[in-house]
Amino acid sequence: MVESLENFGGFFRVALCQQHIALQSAAFDVFRVATKNIFKDLTKHVARAGLSDRITLLNGSSFDNEIIATVKARFGAGEVGLFIFDADANVRRDIDCYRDLLADGCWFVIDDYISATNKAGPTRAQIDELTAEGRLQPLGFYGWGTWIGRWSGG
Repeated sequence: MVESLENFGGFFRVALCQQHIALQSAAFDVFRVATKNIFKDLTKHVARAGLSDRITLLNGSSFDNEIIATVKARFGAGEVGLFIFDADANVRRDIDCYRDLLADGCWFVIDDYISATNKAGPTRAQIDELTAEGRLQPLGFYGWGTWIGRWSGG
């Protein structure tokens, strides 16, 4: 993602919310994971790419009041042109938290629309409902079930 942002060009401001996850070593005996500390690795990669001055990393849940206030202090109404959701199965909650910041036509990237995990059912139902209401416009599915579309208001 960091390389994609660098190649995007032009002026941009990014706030990434990532809940700090420190996994117990026992989990590594059962499942092979890429990192023990997602936030620490993300911070390192952003710095290595020379983007620390343009990307604000927030360590917490996207729906925590402190995180919401921090994001809203950095972005004005209609200033968010890209919304990436990869968290729990409550897309609608996060959209409701940040709806006033979304630009008309804001790009949406939502993970786990199609997935073997228990997040797929609720995520898919919420996206389908928002699409039926005319708030999201689907453009396709990519990778391992990532939904791509655009915000169309409200």
